[in-house]
Amino acid sequence: MKTRHTLLACIAVLLSAGSATAADPFTVFGLPLGSKVAQLPICPFNTDLAKTNCWVGKPFVTREGGRMGMVHLAKKDKLPSWAEHSSFNFTVTKGLVLEDITVETRDASRLNEIVQSIGARFGAPQKTSMKPGQGVATWSAPEVRIRMQCDTKCWVSFLTPDAQAKSDKEIEASKAANAARPVSP
Repeated sequence: MKTRHTLLACIAVLLSAGSATAADPFTVFGLPLGSKVAQLPICPFNTDLAKTNCWVGKPFVTREGGRMGMVHLAKKDKLPSWAEHSSFNFTVTKGLVLEDITVETRDASRLNEIVQSIGARFGAPQKTSMKPGQGVATWSAPEVRIRMQCDTKCWVSFLTPDAQAKSDKEIEASKAANAARPVSP
């Protein structure tokens, strides 16, 4: 009887541990990508005084009622060194789901470091095109799609699969609209 109770207690502990892990949101830079976030305030003029993440200026309101704009991150300790002095842009849905985090570095000199940093968590890029001082790479995981493009700066976007699908659809619509335009004036 004691063995049965011990077994049941072990199963209960394992099930509760599994459900706690399943409830944890997927994070990038300590931010819950694909999950609900708190409403972000507008930063004070001196962003160094900000105690929480905040919009740098008023964010753009999308057609769907979401928000897009530059964000000041209050906790720099969650960032790899290549992202520490970078600019961050978020896209948040009307329902406050964080669907895109884009990092803009100051220059492309750390291109290889960025690829290694992302690769350490998500594996080798699926597609790459690297030249001296320039590069393009993409990664894909169930929770995230990552695009990196570098020339004079690097832009690294972490998108939810839904945001990636929406972006792909917008690109195709733009290509179709441009194809219908006259070639010459």
